Amino acid sequence: MSGTGIAKSLLAIWAGVYAASVLQFLFLEPSGEGFTRGLNQIMAFLSWQMLAAIIGCTAWFIGRKHNPARGLRILLRLPLILAGLLFGGLILLIAYARLAPPPERPVQPPEQPAKTAKP
Repeated sequence: MSGTGIAKSLLAIWAGVYAASVLQFLFLEPSGEGFTRGLNQIMAFLSWQMLAAIIGCTAWFIGRKHNPARGLRILLRLPLILAGLLFGGLILLIAYARLAPPPERPVQPPEQPAKTAKP
């Protein structure tokens, strides 16, 4: 099998793994309680995304070495672009959560003391 055929196969495998990460996130029941509820969904999604990024990088390196056609060259860049966007989005989300001012709490007026009836 030529390098272009291997790159196409890896690209198809990447698409399957990428789709599996999204589907598993949607159909996996959240576990845990309180703050950690649903953390299993996020970790499963990120694990599958990491595997997809590794497969995508491998496909890109193999395809780059064998000078594929222009259309395939653009498709081989897609996994790296999507992985970079996901990573950049996570970094921006963490930076926003860290640097954003806390939300304002609504001011509640002090409670009025109950009036007692005089006999």
